[in-house]
Amino acid sequence: MKRKSWRWKKLAAILSVVLVVVITSCQAISGFDVNKALVEAMVAKSMEGKGEYTLSLVLDEKAQIDPSRLAMLKLFETVKVKLDSIKMESTAKLSMKGSALIAKYNIPFEAALNEEQMVLKIEGAKKPLVFDLAEAKGDAAAAQEMPPFYTELQKKLSDGELTSSMMAYLVKQLPNPSKLSVDNVIETINGESVSLHKLHGEITGKELIPLAKAFVKNALKDDESLKELIGQLYDALYPLLSAELEKAITAPKEEELLFDDADLDFDEAYPGIVNPFSQLKTAMDPILNGLKAVLDDREIAIEVIHTEVKQVFVILLVALESLGAKEQKSWEAAFNENSYFKTDLYFDNRFKLRKSNSVIQIAPQMEDSNGLTAIRIEASTENWNVNEKVQADSIPLTGGGMTFTRETQPTDFLQNLDPKSDVYQLFRKDLGIAKVSFPLYIGAGLYIPGVGMPYIENGVTMVPTRFISERLHAKIEWDPATQNIKVLDTLSSRTIVLHAGNKVALVDGKSVEMEQEVVVRDDTSYVPLSFIVTQLGGRTEWNDEMRAIQITRE
Repeated sequence: MKRKSWRWKKLAAILSVVLVVVITSCQAISGFDVNKALVEAMVAKSMEGKGEYTLSLVLDEKAQIDPSRLAMLKLFETVKVKLDSIKMESTAKLSMKGSALIAKYNIPFEAALNEEQMVLKIEGAKKPLVFDLAEAKGDAAAAQEMPPFYTELQKKLSDGELTSSMMAYLVKQLPNPSKLSVDNVIETINGESVSLHKLHGEITGKELIPLAKAFVKNALKDDESLKELIGQLYDALYPLLSAELEKAITAPKEEELLFDDADLDFDEAYPGIVNPFSQLKTAMDPILNGLKAVLDDREIAIEVIHTEVKQVFVILLVALESLGAKEQKSWEAAFNENSYFKTDLYFDNRFKLRKSNSVIQIAPQMEDSNGLTAIRIEASTENWNVNEKVQADSIPLTGGGMTFTRETQPTDFLQNLDPKSDVYQLFRKDLGIAKVSFPLYIGAGLYIPGVGMPYIENGVTMVPTRFISERLHAKIEWDPATQNIKVLDTLSSRTIVLHAGNKVALVDGKSVEMEQEVVVRDDTSYVPLSFIVTQLGGRTEWNDEMRAIQITRE
């Protein structure tokens, strides 16, 4: 099943690229500069608008699939996200208000995003959800030990002018799909009648390979545009790249860095061993100096990069032209006439995208559908105040918020939700994000000192209290003064108090007798398995195939 799921993900990823290809694969039509309009649309910096997005799954009712997968497919058979308000202040700051309709659930929400954080306010949540983007970026950078050079490089590459230049180059190389037209129409946008240029385009899966070949051939022919783009990138990145190369050339030898705080050098530390650091430095210095010399000469650098890029295009073209019968058949099965992308894009006289209606369908012809024959995505948008001054809304956190971190557990998220709300029912009941199911191996059932494994005593399975509680999403507290063990269930808000040597437990203040007393052995407390699992809302059953006790909590 994993392989089938991967296949669907791969098809979706490939066809999503088609959206970019189709939108950007247009030359001038009926006197309308399509290229300029599309580039302007892709680099819009601000706008207000609204939109509606629908995901539809076409199910194969005859397929014999796992009931849990079928239930999940039916849950997401139709998903609709309606955005009543979109305010994009900049490419890094925006807000939106709307609702998500999933099966029988209607979940209104608000979202606000900036460079530091994303705040999500959901109906049914006690506090807004906060995702610290700055911390996430910092963690990623720290984990990868990201040098400042790469951070600066990312900033340079995300520059608006460079982005526009790169998009313009791609647009110029891509050919027109077979169905492409431009008409003049009048549409209502935000209650106002507007004269617009309607660009209509269609493409099927069968056209992808021919379009890809045409793109590569166009790119190979257009040396002037490629060199112009490389020149712009060179002018923007040269100071950064040159400084980094200079730093590498003048950097101290590795052994000098390693032994900086010591009175030893490599030869003293490892006598009789050839110094690999010195050899590496000696080998790399001429290469780095050669690269620096090439980079410092703008004309030569552009020519070298241009040659390398063209070699990549040649390799792509050869790969596309040499598709064998087997690969061609697999491609045609995945991308056929039933897989398509259709779009209507509406531009005003200033080349601003004001409205869009698009649909993309992925319908591969596979022998085993795994319950799903097609995925269909529809999107419609209206935009106004494009590239004008727009102020995004903010979501106040005066009452605090729930910040998501790597340590955040599904139960923490559910605790922040009203159990009667649609969002709680969706995540707890239908998606089962808090569900746990695992086997508990007993072995011979004997107690093994110091190991902390379950054992059987007088016919009762005893299990370490902390282990079983935490596996079932409960928290545990130990009071050495009273010898009490407190188990706090975060999902049901139930409190269980256990006392070493006592068969009676307090469950929300009420006495409940267990099959056997709580035992402390080798500094580990043990509690009757069936009692603690039942009180935490779980169940136990014997798994004969695994020869273990299966523990499940929904």
